[in-house]
Amino acid sequence: MTIFERVKNDRFDAMKAHDLFATTTLTTLLGEMENNIRRGKNTEADAIKLIQSFVSGAEERKHFTLARGVVSADDFDREIAIYKQYLPEMVTDEEMIRFIDKLINENPDIDLKGFMVALNGNFRAGTFDRGSARKLFEGKK
Repeated sequence: MTIFERVKNDRFDAMKAHDLFATTTLTTLLGEMENNIRRGKNTEADAIKLIQSFVSGAEERKHFTLARGVVSADDFDREIAIYKQYLPEMVTDEEMIRFIDKLINENPDIDLKGFMVALNGNFRAGTFDRGSARKLFEGKK
């Protein structure tokens, strides 16, 4: 089942459960996913990138709300949790370092371009931060 299908099914379940918060949150996400599909951005990687931007936006709104003295950020935490359930588990720095060490051992002359190709071939899109992976690789070379 695709991420789009999961969001659609979960929104339906939230509607049946009369969970207005989850229904509204998922309807907003689903609407933007449908817009992306119309723009030709219909891969799982596109969906992950969109959801990551929704998480970032919610975290930013939470930060500014708390900075204004609002006591609770429960709604933001719930919104973030709803979005994050659709994201794949991220590769840890330790896993990335092991991958880099193994890659360098097998290919001592590998350059940054070769590393990025190997990275994309070994990890699913959206499961790693390209900038952090690059810094870790450059620190080993």
